Amino acid sequence: MSLSFSSLARRVSGRIAAWRANDAETRRLWQERELRGRSSEADFEGELALLDRNSICIDLGANVGDVTERLAAVAGHVHAFEPDPWAFDQLERRARSWDNVTLHRKAMGAAAGTATFFRDPKFDEAPGMRSQGTSAFHSILWRGKGEPLEVEVVGIEAFLSSLDRDVALIKMDIEGGEVAILEALLGSPSAERIGAIFAETHECQIRELRRTIADLRRRATQIAAPRLYLDWH
Repeated sequence: MSLSFSSLARRVSGRIAAWRANDAETRRLWQERELRGRSSEADFEGELALLDRNSICIDLGANVGDVTERLAAVAGHVHAFEPDPWAFDQLERRARSWDNVTLHRKAMGAAAGTATFFRDPKFDEAPGMRSQGTSAFHSILWRGKGEPLEVEVVGIEAFLSSLDRDVALIKMDIEGGEVAILEALLGSPSAERIGAIFAETHECQIRELRRTIADLRRRATQIAAPRLYLDWH
């Protein structure tokens, strides 16, 4: 499995955080994440092979477009959501030749509204990597207070209802925001309109989400649709 520089950097950051962690639970969660995540790329490739030019995909936390580009190469249309202004500018420039991609400078959530997001305190040192961590939550990887950003949020169920067909695949890497979306979808009729969801969960970095994510993982084993992959990274 090949890794992009940004993916590799995030794994290294995770290992550093695990070494620094002063509690056994955090160290255990990082180790489990590494083990579970080894199959994520193969699983993703398998789902990509099922897409065709009738498929709609949604990329939540598109960042600079690495995954958006992969989806656009095989799907009929991709909706890419990225709320961080710096990352969105890079994505917009990169996507100029992608005629089957719609860009949204917004976040996705359980309900429409606005939210305060925060950038990594060291964002300016390496925006290409640090923009991946822009979040409504503070991460244990951070040292210091992040810059706040006011972000427009689109409600997931309303957005799905606005589409003229079902969604083949959703990828979400939204730094803790996946919890509210998954809670809204699981058990909802909207879930039946989705083929597969790849989500990176962030219990390693965000302590206050740990109990909820553990519950989501248990619930995920009991549903038939959509196909849930909760170890994307």
